[in-house]
Amino acid sequence: MEQVPLFAVNDQLLQVIEEAPRLTIQEEKKIIADTQKLSIRYMRHLCHNAARQSMKHIVHGTQYVVCWLLNHIHEKQQKNHTLFREKIATQLASFLAFLQQQSSSWFNLDAHMPHSIWQPMHEKIQVKIEPGKAFLLNDIEQDLVAVFQNIYTDTTTHPTPSFKQAHYWQALIQALCLEQEHPQYDTARCMLLLIRYNCNHPAFIRYVFSRYLLALDTSRNPHEHWQEALLHINRIIPEKETVLLVKEPDCKSALMQLIQTEMDAIHFSDKAKNIMQVSCPFQYTLSVTQLAVWLRMQTETGMIEHNNTTELIRYFAENALTNRNQNIAFKSLYNKYHQPERAAVQVMLEYNVRMQKILKALLQ
Repeated sequence: MEQVPLFAVNDQLLQVIEEAPRLTIQEEKKIIADTQKLSIRYMRHLCHNAARQSMKHIVHGTQYVVCWLLNHIHEKQQKNHTLFREKIATQLASFLAFLQQQSSSWFNLDAHMPHSIWQPMHEKIQVKIEPGKAFLLNDIEQDLVAVFQNIYTDTTTHPTPSFKQAHYWQALIQALCLEQEHPQYDTARCMLLLIRYNCNHPAFIRYVFSRYLLALDTSRNPHEHWQEALLHINRIIPEKETVLLVKEPDCKSALMQLIQTEMDAIHFSDKAKNIMQVSCPFQYTLSVTQLAVWLRMQTETGMIEHNNTTELIRYFAENALTNRNQNIAFKSLYNKYHQPERAAVQVMLEYNVRMQKILKALLQ
């Protein structure tokens, strides 16, 4: 009967992990020999079970077992390191790399990377992002350095990053090493590189957007500022299939959305101002007391039809202007409407005389 790829080593390997019972030299050699044949056993297993099981099921199952074994060996090695367990871990890690390479379409990149594989990668990356001889961020603003380091810690310690995130950080650090050689390497170039590599962590997106906010000159048209920012971001060509956080929007789209929101807000504000200006196309040369008398003359002569005097007065208070008062108080206009002042009535009589002369002239 055909055996699954890890069948020959699982039972004895578990004994190695748990350290009971102790294996003989012959048994250790047999396990090492069996682990060296995992790639061949795996391929035979695929051919035998291709018609009965999906490739995804086989690959995910095999990947899960190997990662589980590697993590448990790592845990035991932390307490009591042995050369034999080290050899087994090396063979399992080699087989896992073979599995990812040969079955890349089904390999689960969102699974957590085993500790023993991630640890040496982490140490190499940490040397590059922590102050020292190999530090990549010497010429970068401290705020961005802090954001970068916090994002790295946040995405690599739960308990380890996914395979996809680990490969992302490797590619990003390699790109930063190349970028550092550029004579004009600075914060701006580093920031653009992170956008290009789709560093879509919310902390980085907030940092970039805050820089655009700080660069907004109050003496300049804000719409032009955000229009240039939008064009600037839109020119960036992202690296294909590169992303830090799979479930978050990509960095470029998130920034463009924030900038577009600012532009929409400015457009809305300008439109609101225009509406306010249109809602009151003219202003009265009357005082508030005179305007109250004029309004009452129009309502009582039937020039204005209305169902609610209070709301009519409120509308004029909110939308009308006078030369003497840009903001008319509703209460003041309301009181003057119902209790007109004698002086205001006399002024309106003078206006009435003028209007009669104009009307008579129009009849001729």
